[in-house]
Amino acid sequence: MFSLPLILQTAAAIISIIVLYSAIRLRSAPKAFYFICMASAVAIYSYGYLFELSSNTLEAAYLATRLQYFAVPFIGPFFYLFVRDYGNRAIRNKVHVACIFIVPLLCCILANGYPYTRLHFSSLSYTLTPSPHLIVHPGPTFVLNFVYNGILLLMGGYEILRHFPKKTAADRLQRFLFLCTLAGPVLNLVFLLGQASVMMDFGPLALCLTALTLGIYIKRNRQVEWLPYAREQVVENLQDAFVLLDNEDRFLDANAKALSYFPSMRLLPAGTPVSAIEGFPFELLHSASPVREFTWQSGDDVRYLRLSTSPIESGSQNICTCVMLYDSTETHRLMIELDRLASHDALTGLLNRGAFFSHAQRVFDLALRHGQPASVLMLDIDHFKRVNDVYGHAAGDLVLEEIARLLPQRLRHTDVCGRYGGEEFCAFLPSTSCEDATTVAENIRRSVQSRIFPVMHTSLHITLSIGVASLRPGEDESLADLVKKADAALYTAKRNGRNRVVSMEALEREQVQSTLAMQTEDMA
Repeated sequence: MFSLPLILQTAAAIISIIVLYSAIRLRSAPKAFYFICMASAVAIYSYGYLFELSSNTLEAAYLATRLQYFAVPFIGPFFYLFVRDYGNRAIRNKVHVACIFIVPLLCCILANGYPYTRLHFSSLSYTLTPSPHLIVHPGPTFVLNFVYNGILLLMGGYEILRHFPKKTAADRLQRFLFLCTLAGPVLNLVFLLGQASVMMDFGPLALCLTALTLGIYIKRNRQVEWLPYAREQVVENLQDAFVLLDNEDRFLDANAKALSYFPSMRLLPAGTPVSAIEGFPFELLHSASPVREFTWQSGDDVRYLRLSTSPIESGSQNICTCVMLYDSTETHRLMIELDRLASHDALTGLLNRGAFFSHAQRVFDLALRHGQPASVLMLDIDHFKRVNDVYGHAAGDLVLEEIARLLPQRLRHTDVCGRYGGEEFCAFLPSTSCEDATTVAENIRRSVQSRIFPVMHTSLHITLSIGVASLRPGEDESLADLVKKADAALYTAKRNGRNRVVSMEALEREQVQSTLAMQTEDMA
């Protein structure tokens, strides 16, 4: 014959299965996980208590109680974790989550260890009046489980009051419903103390109604099924990093891309100051600069990231800040490449004429300001037109490329070298006297003369004519004047037979000596 407690508990068990089935259908939604766990625990608890009410011996009732304790200690932790997750304050550290389940796991083991251990149940007895049920005399861990679950329920209530939105009527209704669902777990704790005089433990029924209320609400509002799913699909799959901060620059949430840039965020709980995140450019958050860029590096991988912030408002109040980190590496590299193409000769890779003068002018101005020597080399390939006419322009390009590779090897990294035009090259040598520059020019000339250029199954020998002009300390000349002098010295070298170095100083000395000789002849 069915009694009223048995009928009520049968209804609770059926409700728990319906709720669990509905929860499992939401399994693809990220925030449904702890709700599924809680619904599973409630279903196990409900059927365990149903078996207890159906039993007629102490052994059968204790077996049903053992089944219940695979779920009862875990309902409070699952409820707390669900509330935090639903309120966008999920605990991300898996170690911290595991620690929450230490006490429930201990109580589950000790409850199933009776009578070998009496830490959870000091004693158990069975009565048929006023209805069949087990009389529990609690042990130390029983009380511990009561206190521990009570603390988690209070913390869950605090999360609902503190962090759930309350701006709109729908928000306030959500807060009210979630607070009402606390009645089920609280009522369950009351009966866990072992009220032997009552006819029935209403805890399982209350918990089923709690799970049913939550299930109906989140199913109707589709917040578990669709909004987190949209976040998972959109935010998590963004190619850019997303970080959510509160108004005090404390970390709240981040997508997978942000975690790949800043792995330490995986171990940090929500509410941690963003300044504690290793490598995070928190100093750029409130920068007035319209362009907020920084360099991120992991091993050999270097990325150029651009940071932007956007306030998220509720009504007229800023509630948090969205930080987006855009990978501008390819754009940065493209700009570098464009700059290189604009400033370098496409064939030789050396600076083009405009870029050469731009770079050399800066170094020239420093030399002029500090009264230091400097020199210019003008280099021209001898009989280059003949190479093009006899062997073709491809052969001429090969010669230009080979000489362009050789020049930086014979110059210092502080020297500026470029293609002046056609077969002419120009080099600016800071802190170099005319004598030293002439020595460098001779080294270059001999290196080219001794080199063999393989062209069309034959070997070419190429020579250079080089002109040298130097800025002497104290002189007030322009770079253009210095280049003109080197160019004049170059053409003197070509008129005198090519494959030689001529310096403007040597020409000036020759002119002085020639003038003196003529004056001596006139006097004689």
